[in-house]
This record gives sequence, C-alpha cells and structure tokens, in this order.
Amino acid sequence: MNWDGDEYQARFDALARAGTDVHGEASFVEAFAPTDVLDAGCGTGRVGIELDRRGIEVVGIDADASMLATARQRAPQVSWVHDDLTCVDLQRRFDVVVMAGNVPLFTPHDTVGRLVAACARHVRAGGRLVAGFQTDRHVSLDRYDTAATAAGLELDARWSTWQAAPFVAGGDYAVTVHRRPPGHPRAVLHLTTRAAWDTAHNLGHLTPEGFADEGFVHCSDLHQLPRVARLRFAGMENLVALVVSVDALGEDAPLVDEPGDPGRTERFPHVYAPLPVDAVLEALDVPPPPPADTSDVAAAVRWEVDLFEAMADMVGRTTVDLTGSDPSAG
Repeated sequence: MNWDGDEYQARFDALARAGTDVHGEASFVEAFAPTDVLDAGCGTGRVGIELDRRGIEVVGIDADASMLATARQRAPQVSWVHDDLTCVDLQRRFDVVVMAGNVPLFTPHDTVGRLVAACARHVRAGGRLVAGFQTDRHVSLDRYDTAATAAGLELDARWSTWQAAPFVAGGDYAVTVHRRPPGHPRAVLHLTTRAAWDTAHNLGHLTPEGFADEGFVHCSDLHQLPRVARLRFAGMENLVALVVSVDALGEDAPLVDEPGDPGRTERFPHVYAPLPVDAVLEALDVPPPPPADTSDVAAAVRWEVDLFEAMADMVGRTTVDLTGSDPSAG
C-alpha cells in the first residue's frame, strides 16, 4: 500500500479543527509516565509529536517514506527512522513501545509474530508494549497475545478504546497492554536437524557445517527465526530449534551480536565456539517452513502461528527472554 503522508495528515488536521480529540493515544501512553517512547508504525507522527510536545523523548519508526517525510517536516527535532518493523534493531529499549494505528493489520499476514517480537525486543524490563487495532480482521487477540507471550511479555490490561472504556469480549476493537517482567535470562535460537542434534548429544557439542570457515555458530533472536527458517530451511523436515541459554555458554563459548547481512544494521547472535549441549534448554520440533516467497499465504500464516504457539509454551516453562540483548543491562 502506498501512502501520501501530507494527505493522510490533512484528515486528522481537519478533525482537530472540528473539535475532535485526536490525541487519545498520546494521553493513554502518557498515563504510564514514560521517560521515552518508541512510536512503532508512527506514520506522520501524530502520536509521537504530541508526546514530544508533552516532554517525553520519542523515536518514531515507519516503513513508508512519504509518511516519514511529513513527520520530519512537522517535527524535525524528533528522531524518525525509516525501517521495517519486523526486523528493526535500534540497539536500545524504551519504557513504552506503542503501535497506535492498526499497525498489526498493515504488516503482511504471515509476519505478525515477527512484528510483535521485534517490537517487544525494544521494551525494557518493567516497560510496556501497547497496541490498538480492530479485532474483526485477520489478527485475532489470541494470535497477538500468543506472540507477545513468546516474546516474554505478560498481559497487563485490555480496554476497548484509547479512552480506557472497559473491554467487552466480542467487540471489534481492543487496546492491549503487555508488560515485560524483570529478571528473565536471555536465550537464543539455533536451527538444525534432529539427526545433527542426536549426533551432538554423543559428542557433547554441536559443530554445524560452515563452522570451520566462519568460526561461529549462527543463531537467531525470536523475531529473526521465522525469516531464517523460510529463507534457508524451506521445506526441510525433521527440523528443530535449539533454545540456547546465554548464561550457560560461559566464557569458552562467547556470544557476539553483530551485523549478519552486508549493508544492514540488524544484528544476529553468533556463538564463537561449537555449541555446548549442556547450554541447550530444549529442542523444539519445527514443521517444514514454507518458502519466503510462497503464494500460499494461508499456509504461511498457519506455520507462523504454530511456531509461536510452541515458543510461547516453551517460554512459559523456562521463563527465558528470546528477544535479544538489553543494551542498558551491559
């Protein structure tokens, strides 16, 4: 979908001139008394600019260049980032990450879990992920909540409007707040075959193909795993995702977050040693991934939903954080 940022903003300017309160989302977020906010899917900056006016540090991110051009023109003092919400890595966390304008509905249908996980990775301990969207479309509350649980978040509250009207089951709109509990240790994910994992048990470590040339084991954070699986392991059967405790790796197997693709800032976790079996918390079966360019979107959605359900169940058992390192913790 192509947007015209100036035309989009003009609609809200007209509503404001007519006396409509167009800052309900900003007031809702401000009630949490955040010091900083990530406006995820910021569009022309309607929410972020108002929060900035109220003295809150704001970073806005959007994939649409026209929307961001309007935002930059309206508020050049705010930091605006042009990037894909499903893989952005700002290398910082926020008190609140807000998706205010039906953002989950505008991401491709088979990347909703990635969207939630990538946004959750920017929520600091004790902080909140807030999203408002219509629930009678392709993103159900169950699907959204499952992705948030897999990303280590806990449901905090839910309302039916940004004015905090009580939530009514079966309604067509919801504002949902998830909170990141403190203290969950980090884990990363490594894809391999069941046969390779069985062999690793006998050796005490896993040494993937390519290790001798690269010198490290490729791993992923939660939002990266579906993309890696679909790009590199499409159609592969007997696949498992190893859940690797970072604390258990120890000094002999250092983990480094570093850019994985030339020209991109997104970092991937790399383990610079064969993967110790004792550091693996669980080995989760992964159904054959659909190709990244599949035309069968419904099948890709089912695959992602199944994957995040398995991840959510695992997080419930282990209470790990799969969303990446917290720069403020180091």
